[in-house]
Amino acid sequence: MTTYASLLAAGLDVCERHGYRTERPNKGWLPDAIATAPVGDTGDSENEDAESTSAPTPLFGDVDDPIALEPLDSSDVDPTIVISRLWNNSTNGRRSLFVVPGSDADVLAETVAGLLSAPACVASEDDDGCRTFYNGPDRIALAGGGYALHKSIDAEFRWFETVGEDGEESTEARSGSDRKHLVLADGDETVAVFDDVDGLGCPPASAFRYSYRRDARDKCFHVTDASGREVGVFTDVRSLRAAAYEPIPMPFVPEHLFDASVRSLWGVLAVDGDGDTRLYTTNGREDR
Repeated sequence: MTTYASLLAAGLDVCERHGYRTERPNKGWLPDAIATAPVGDTGDSENEDAESTSAPTPLFGDVDDPIALEPLDSSDVDPTIVISRLWNNSTNGRRSLFVVPGSDADVLAETVAGLLSAPACVASEDDDGCRTFYNGPDRIALAGGGYALHKSIDAEFRWFETVGEDGEESTEARSGSDRKHLVLADGDETVAVFDDVDGLGCPPASAFRYSYRRDARDKCFHVTDASGREVGVFTDVRSLRAAAYEPIPMPFVPEHLFDASVRSLWGVLAVDGDGDTRLYTTNGREDR
């Protein structure tokens, strides 16, 4: 049976066998384990503590960048956790080695690799290059303050790109234009349309049917419609949702999260109960 500790130990072992130095920072804002390339030789051949100049055998990406070890169990293998950790490590100059329980099929490893392979960090991409995005954990912050809101029972939010005028696909648009719109839908209902993904950068409250903000004086959540008219006041988020108002999630948009391709930023290590390991990267699978 694989545990968090055994996954972490297996990841450390693979990194060390490939020539990386490993450390356990024991700091809440850092990953539990980090692997780095050895520093340069001190030039003192008589000093037993002198560092080796031999470069590690690359696992993936640039060996100069530290690798954060990220053990995941089956409940952690979802877009929010995987993409958020990849983004956090990338922002802090680290690559990510996700370590998951393995089996003959390596289902979890292939699932994580699938999330991060082309089309990277998006749910799907069609022949027109239009993407369907994963919903992220953040809300849509609005210009002037507050957050985007929608009224719906059991909302099923979906952010996607489409080709056509005002977000409506058409045969003419497909043949004569490649302009993409960004659409938010709740099931089959169109909730909002933007010219492109950059429209998510602090849009006006009028872009959505409802918005809400917490008043500093009464500490309550005040809901207004697109015209700015107040339509409800609630003491907490639970009561807000009980009235069928649902905060709208910000989608994961790769170009908003990463400066370049994520191809070299990740690897996935599958660990069997007997300690056998296999590494998945953008180049495929190999035994490690």
